[in-house]
Amino acid sequence: MSNNPGDGKNPRRARKPQGFFSEKQQEQRNEAARDVKSFLDYLKTDYSKKRLKAMPPRPPKQKWRPVKTAIVLTFL
Repeated sequence: MSNNPGDGKNPRRARKPQGFFSEKQQEQRNEAARDVKSFLDYLKTDYSKKRLKAMPPRPPKQKWRPVKTAIVLTFL
């Protein structure tokens, strides 16, 4: 197959240069990078100096009680 025009092959499109992004894509990438940075900073938090909130008291366990109903048998 030759590269002559009209030989049945679609011409290949030129690639975008590496690292080329639209403004919107670049902004999304920057936002994601900020999120990652803030998350990593959060992971570096020293919890030994931070007071943890007390857990709320656990509700009392409900005891299972068998249902006491009168069983009425009627025979005809």
